[in-house]
Amino acid sequence: AVAETEKTTRGGAVAAWHATRKNRIAGELGAETIERLEAPTPIRTLSALTAANVLQVALATATPALGGAWWLAAAATAGAYCSLAQFALLHDVVHGGADDVSRTVSERKRFRERVLRYGSQPSVFGYWLYLALGHLNHHAATGDWTARELFNSSRLEFEDGDLFFASHRQDSPGGKADDPAAISISRFAYRYLWRFDDGAGAAATNAAAYAWSMAAERAALCLNDK
Repeated sequence: AVAETEKTTRGGAVAAWHATRKNRIAGELGAETIERLEAPTPIRTLSALTAANVLQVALATATPALGGAWWLAAAATAGAYCSLAQFALLHDVVHGGADDVSRTVSERKRFRERVLRYGSQPSVFGYWLYLALGHLNHHAATGDWTARELFNSSRLEFEDGDLFFASHRQDSPGGKADDPAAISISRFAYRYLWRFDDGAGAAATNAAAYAWSMAAERAALCLNDK
């Protein structure tokens, strides 16, 4: 159990992979480019979030009149894209992407909390609950525990599932023995459908695998949450 195998240092194999990847990208693009990409863009972020939410409300209001397969098609394409955009933009918000850097740290935190609460309302998913109360946890321990340890643990901080969520797309330190392929839809897609070569059709295959995994994952979330 994890209680008997407490980690003494923060950051595991997955965290190390992310750090190495970030350093490589920074070396290729240069510090100025990275600084520009990481700078908050409040007007752009909040405008895009507002647009995505307005579109979701409009689609939810108009599409039921289409009936049957047309309604499902609109929900599974345009509606799904707006929902994914909403999540991506709210994720930027929780990481400070819409911050006004002229404000104090406490003011910025309160602003993020308000945007997360009200900006996530037109959604069938628990975006606010996850992003406001759980998401940042996995950045503190990404890749530190295997899926088996998380499943077997009785520790309270694992109960929200966020540390487990951090492991559901990438292999954990224990490897395949402690990290079954069926742990999630995304894991299955990335382990068995993803192509790591540069051959003909690899990009199209990977795009299809990603699209399928995201669509199936969000359909499962919708059914599970509601």
